[in-house]
Amino acid sequence: MSRKRHFLNNTSMYELLLKELAEGANLDSLANLLSDKLENPVAITDSVFRLKAGNFFSYKVGQVIPISVKNSDGTITKYNSVFDKKNESMFITGEIASGRPVPCKLLRLVVDGQKYGYLVIAEHQQSLTDEDLLLLQQVGQVILLELQKINQINEIERKYMSECLYDLLYNNFESREVLMERIGHLGWDLSAGQNVLVLEVDNFQKLRRQGLSIKQLVTEISILTSKKYPNPIIAEHNDQIIGIITGSRGNRSRDSIQKMRDFTCWLQEEIKKNLADVDLSIGVGRYYTSAAEIYRSYQEAKIALRLGRFFPGNNSCSSFFDELGVVRLLYNLSYEQLDDFCREILGRLIEYDQKNNSNLVETLRVFLQCSGDYNITAEKVIAHPNTLRYRLKKIEEILDTDLNSYENILNLSVAIKILVMRRQGFGAIFPE
Repeated sequence: MSRKRHFLNNTSMYELLLKELAEGANLDSLANLLSDKLENPVAITDSVFRLKAGNFFSYKVGQVIPISVKNSDGTITKYNSVFDKKNESMFITGEIASGRPVPCKLLRLVVDGQKYGYLVIAEHQQSLTDEDLLLLQQVGQVILLELQKINQINEIERKYMSECLYDLLYNNFESREVLMERIGHLGWDLSAGQNVLVLEVDNFQKLRRQGLSIKQLVTEISILTSKKYPNPIIAEHNDQIIGIITGSRGNRSRDSIQKMRDFTCWLQEEIKKNLADVDLSIGVGRYYTSAAEIYRSYQEAKIALRLGRFFPGNNSCSSFFDELGVVRLLYNLSYEQLDDFCREILGRLIEYDQKNNSNLVETLRVFLQCSGDYNITAEKVIAHPNTLRYRLKKIEEILDTDLNSYENILNLSVAIKILVMRRQGFGAIFPE
């Protein structure tokens, strides 16, 4: 047995680490001290194995450590899924998939049902003994004390940040000077102009089944966004996640919008990969150069998020307010106005479909979506081109309209959009 091992077995690590904390040690110091005593790499991670502290192989703080484990029910869970809801043991045996797999032990860091993360010990040099595991339980309590203290400080900061964000999103400031003073206290730099993103989890039940919270999702999105945009502001608000993304001037250019589109697609893929298939919908507001106009971008992002579910277009990753076209004008009309216009333009065709069990409204929708291309429309509605022409002729007769008239096409396109919005849940359901 080495001197270090002998020292570990005969010295209270609990008291030693408490002493280190009292003298100003941080999580990194605790992890490195423990690693030195155990002669094995040690990491402190969050609940999805993102490194928070410790010199752990080549991983950097913020990176996710790929870990696979064997659950108590015999199933194998790999690569960063939240795996231990069925596993009641304090220690979990797993392996780190880094080149040649390295066996490891995971100690849950949990207090009153709240999971703060894991203490991960790689059995790289030698295996842990039963005595080591008993001592590590004591060590875990010390680390939990520090994590709780950090969490309390973060909660105070989050509360102040949340209050300031609320005022920013709803333009609740007495003056521009007050606004700049508040955001200055938080270290936010909003001088270069910004877009607001509103992100929403598509299935909260899936998130909760994975043992994840919105706060963990906020942390994940913040880390990922920082890789693409400097100093993003990411926070929770009303069960949604708000992102204020600073960009270069002229950010309404086509190239900048494409960059943002690529980012939202990448972000969704990374979230699904790191957090067990969590799906996000994203609405993107327009770019504004003044922090005093962030509230406008926020309102636009909310509209884009909501309407994007009805009209995903060619890009299902996110919906941009800039690209909603006439739909964003419809958003501001009353349901009665929308319904009246839709019935005026399409009412007879809807009634015909109901009485004859036909689907001419859908044929018309696809025809308009395909810009009047007969061949593409016929392919999408699975009909012979001649059959399609017959259906379109029937539509013209029922509606007493001409599908070659630009004005008629415009009215029909708007009415179809209204119908889609209403039938998919925009306000009261429009009759089928």
